[in-house]
Amino acid sequence: MPMLGAILVPHPPALLPEVGRGRERALSDTESAIRAVAAQAARWEPDVLMVVSPHTGLYEDYFHLSSGGGAAGDLSDFGAPQVRLQTGYDTQLREVIASRAQRAGLKTGVFGSRAGWLDHRVTVPLYFLHKAGVTCPIVRIGVSGCGPAAHYRLGKCAAEAAEALGRRALLVASGNLARRREEDGSTPEREERITAALASGEFVELLMETPPEDRQAAGCGLRAFQIMAGALDGRSVAPRLLSHEAPCGAGYAVALFRVTGREESRRFVRA
Repeated sequence: MPMLGAILVPHPPALLPEVGRGRERALSDTESAIRAVAAQAARWEPDVLMVVSPHTGLYEDYFHLSSGGGAAGDLSDFGAPQVRLQTGYDTQLREVIASRAQRAGLKTGVFGSRAGWLDHRVTVPLYFLHKAGVTCPIVRIGVSGCGPAAHYRLGKCAAEAAEALGRRALLVASGNLARRREEDGSTPEREERITAALASGEFVELLMETPPEDRQAAGCGLRAFQIMAGALDGRSVAPRLLSHEAPCGAGYAVALFRVTGREESRRFVRA
């Protein structure tokens, strides 16, 4: 089965009314957009979600896939322990992704895994997806310190693995655009470039960006976005940038990419 598409969502816990307690109204555009993409995901009826988080087992030259049969998480760190989610892992797909990635020269696997706990970067997107009725198994994929091409190739391997197993797969890229805004409140240039690439579907632009050395600067989700681009390698997509706002000192974007067919010209990294 082909890849269904991808969604790109931020992960501020304040989006949830149980955490925001009114503050979520400042993020109304983002919240509405996430609910819209979650509803679309439900209509697609995926067999599996491949969830890419920039804070899932980050290693310098190794891509971590969460181990075990599943995991649970809550938002007790944000004053909302009642928000608790549990999900199962597609262990067969995880094994095939790791195998294909290793054959492609990417160090990938479950080594270094700690307890099966979902951090908020995964819990927040799953909260909205579960609310919409999307409760299928997931594969949780981490990023690394490798370059853009390696992240793209990992996404390509993940999509190929899902197709080989006949999975109707949807990739979920969890990531914020920026953690720090310029003093005058304007949008940083790199953020403008990233959102323009998301709106147009010109993923090659995402591969020309590298995360800044300053971890507090823009680019929290960039590596996740590059894996997403790889998962859509060789596919034509209908891109939709549903929202882009920064009311709380960080940039948040929500985007949806529906696969519409095959397109050889959209192979942005050659094997």
